[in-house]
Amino acid sequence: LKVKKTKAPSYNPLIRFPLSEYTVKGVITSNHGNRALITTSRGNYFYIKEGEFIGANKGVVDEIKNNSIVILERDRKVEIIISSDGRVSSR
Repeated sequence: LKVKKTKAPSYNPLIRFPLSEYTVKGVITSNHGNRALITTSRGNYFYIKEGEFIGANKGVVDEIKNNSIVILERDRKVEIIISSDGRVSSR
């Protein structure tokens, strides 16, 4: 019997939660690309960069600005502004 080795499916924790559960805590700007520090409502911290998938609808981080991140989903554009209370504003 030959056992076929299969690669485990890649697991991205950033697509487990809806965007409403993420808060942007800070942004790091760099010549090598901006990054943002985000948290989930459960207290998990992640650094993200442009082009990464985020949210249960698999939105893409389109742009990381000085004070917010812009996420493009299939039918909408969402901007999450740096804040302590986790407000989400859609534009």
